[in-house]
Amino acid sequence: MAAENELVRMSWFRALMFNLSSTYVILAKITEDCDDKVVVARSLTAAAKRTRSSARRIASVALR
Repeated sequence: MAAENELVRMSWFRALMFNLSSTYVILAKITEDCDDKVVVARSLTAAAKRTRSSARRIASVALR
């Protein structure tokens, strides 16, 4: 059981780090004064959805 919990924690951490790095790239684009703010907003929304989706998948595995 402890090994499973550790695996879930590591999976969550990897998913979080991937999504944070994606968000960082998007934020870097914003700081370059991107002209198309709608595209940037959509990208941020997509990154947030990926983070929520990853959290749900990991939580469902943890609750099994």
